[in-house]
Amino acid sequence: GRLGLAAWRPNPEYAALLEPFRPPPEPGGSPNDWGREDYVLGLLGDAFELEFAEGESAIRGESGEAIWQFLRTCHGPFKALVEALAPDRREDLHRSYVAYLERHRTGGGIRVPDPYLLILGQRR
Repeated sequence: GRLGLAAWRPNPEYAALLEPFRPPPEPGGSPNDWGREDYVLGLLGDAFELEFAEGESAIRGESGEAIWQFLRTCHGPFKALVEALAPDRREDLHRSYVAYLERHRTGGGIRVPDPYLLILGQRR
């Protein structure tokens, strides 16, 4: 059989931003581990011939505040994270997140690079 999946590359700056607001991680590793070739090879390399390709998406918007409002109302996992916080912590995350986004301002608005790893495999 064939395998094809995409995973977000680890982003230390983004992870550090969200870490204080997330619940403790589940046992067994982080979903972000799938964005590392060594992790994928360790799990699947014996069973699959693997190929990797890098790509980049981007978080875009007119302002950090506009992106925040979109994510907190329309992006399921982000919305759940925000809603699970006490109001004061929610506001702390709001300020920190908008500041993070604004550090990526370009002439036309906000553009935050969001690299990913495409994983293709064929069962051995």
